[in-house]
Amino acid sequence: MVGRRTVPQVFIRGKHLGGSDDTVDAYESGELAKLLNISVKDDL
Repeated sequence: MVGRRTVPQVFIRGKHLGGSDDTVDAYESGELAKLLNISVKDDL
């Protein structure tokens, strides 16, 4: 791991995104869609 003790720790294509708060932030900013290579119009 990367020295984090909370779960979940999210990795996308081998890149550490962070925990759940980081994942929500990435979703809200549109960064998560970019990392997943999907259109923000697509349903998650």
